[in-house]
Amino acid sequence: MSPQQVSWPVTRTTPQGQIRGRSRAIFLHHSVAQFARIDVYSDGVIKYGDGTNGYDFGSFVKAIHRGSIGTLLRRNAWLHFEERLSGLGTCTVDDFRPLTTADDLIDWTRTTIDELNPNAMELLDFGGAEYEDVDPRYPNLRRFRTVIATFAQYAKYDATDENIKGQPYRVAVHENGEWRVTDWMIYADGTSQLGPAGAIVSFRDIVAYASAGMVTSSAPEGQWINMEGLGLLKPKKAFWRISPDGLIAEAADILAKLQGKVGCLPYCLGTLRSYLENPSRESLDVLREAYGRIPTHMRETGLAIREHQIRILLGLPPAAHTDNYEADPLSGIRIS
Repeated sequence: MSPQQVSWPVTRTTPQGQIRGRSRAIFLHHSVAQFARIDVYSDGVIKYGDGTNGYDFGSFVKAIHRGSIGTLLRRNAWLHFEERLSGLGTCTVDDFRPLTTADDLIDWTRTTIDELNPNAMELLDFGGAEYEDVDPRYPNLRRFRTVIATFAQYAKYDATDENIKGQPYRVAVHENGEWRVTDWMIYADGTSQLGPAGAIVSFRDIVAYASAGMVTSSAPEGQWINMEGLGLLKPKKAFWRISPDGLIAEAADILAKLQGKVGCLPYCLGTLRSYLENPSRESLDVLREAYGRIPTHMRETGLAIREHQIRILLGLPPAAHTDNYEADPLSGIRIS
């Protein structure tokens, strides 16, 4: 399968300008498995995981052989449906049927670099050295040999090759009796895609699918779920953090920010500052309206300690998070 069918176009910013790449789904295996993404660029830089570390192709292959990156999930292992704890949620792997292999992922990565840079010009290559030279002051400390790589900027290109910004939002899709977890790509021009091979439609169309239950924030246990072509997952003990209404509200907020508007979180914090500077019934009503705009699942992580302050001002009881009715065993935090 070609890179275009399973991946999104991305760019990253460097002193030399914009570097094009492709981004696709993988599994990261640390203390807990994560349904994550890998970004592969024309200059040979490969980025995965948190932070800004970029690796060369040789280091990436070694990470696959170590099992840090892969296409498989172990039975009874925990899985995060995203890299971020505040994403869709977590589950235990009841069963998993692979649809691709680690060698396929290596081949895809090599093919992607070759297609983006057919002349192999100025590729990052550490010559097989995965670690930096040992610092004699700290002989037991080994650091991976990396370069700084900024986070991926998702984009689509119009007929004039203009870059239109996008942002992925992970969702569950129920279509033709089958389930899959994929990215809802939201573009600044008001269009959207469900998965890299999906048709480009309007943002409103995907919202309509979500209102009808076809695009949602959870999937039932015991159902096989296609994990973006990596394999079929049957989850158990799943903990979903986002309500269907919360999913639509966050997606709308993403679109607003892509279009240069103020997101619901900074808007709410701005109204809080205004009220504290000039307390009045009117400014309190504005704060109440701003707080109500924020989806429940975004409040705890987005407002932090300010949420407690806002709820006291609004005369509300202490918050209970998020939209789920269970406790997430991975965090030890009650999220109901």
